[in-house]
Amino acid sequence: MASHRNQHYLPCSYLRNFSVDGQRGSRKSSIWQIDSKGRRLVRVESQGFGRHFYSRDRAVEVEGLFQTGERFYAGLSRKFWDQQGPRTKHEHFGLLLMMLDLHIRNAIYAKAKRDNYDEYLNMASTVKYRILWRRPEIPSGDEAIAEEAQKHWSMRVLRVGAGRSFIASDNPSMLFHLGDSKSLVNMVLTPLTPSTYGVAVDNRELDITATSTSKTDEGKLTISQIENCVKCVYAERDLTDEEWLGFLTIFGQRAERSSVEGPGAWGMNYFQPPSGRGFDFVRLRSLH
Repeated sequence: MASHRNQHYLPCSYLRNFSVDGQRGSRKSSIWQIDSKGRRLVRVESQGFGRHFYSRDRAVEVEGLFQTGERFYAGLSRKFWDQQGPRTKHEHFGLLLMMLDLHIRNAIYAKAKRDNYDEYLNMASTVKYRILWRRPEIPSGDEAIAEEAQKHWSMRVLRVGAGRSFIASDNPSMLFHLGDSKSLVNMVLTPLTPSTYGVAVDNRELDITATSTSKTDEGKLTISQIENCVKCVYAERDLTDEEWLGFLTIFGQRAERSSVEGPGAWGMNYFQPPSGRGFDFVRLRSLH
């Protein structure tokens, strides 16, 4: 049981990709942690966890559930370093689920400092229904939801521009509501490595129009990571003095993130940019 005491809501299998060791990163690797107070090197495994954050009594069950997804992600991440995306239907859907799971596992949704497992399971079930199903009738089961999602959600891994890099955060997977759609969320964005970003969209409403990001979009993604973080962001290298001043400005202007309070309460943190302030790599489809 003791080996499952420190339960990560930010998996080491994810965060290690942003360590100073790059593709060779491990849970023991160092990573640059950046917040409003400074920049420092920390160990990957020291980040994003709580003592029995999900459960003490069901620690083995928790570990087994998360290990399945994390092993899948670790295998897929080798392709990201080669700047390749998922190729099979299974890989596409698996990455979409992992991106959503990375979001709903986050401490921002925790109701307490520990024993959040039941809340997580309820959240996971609700997100599948509200985001991936989107039909009036009740689905017959997870297979029906999976089939619907594979039909209506598209995935692409975008490359960063030459000489630049992406950052991650302690709340890295971001949900977006673009346009005037009645859907709750129609885009999910997650940095995968310093050189790649995962983009998943509801293809009934959005098209992915690029294979790499523009400098303008990279700036927006950096700002979004800082705005979406709970306390800090992460990078593979230290910032320049100019970059640090820019980060401090954004940290100073951002609204504090707060959890969804109250037993049984449900809410979703997502971005809804004003019309015309989206991203160059995605285009709204006409809904008429």
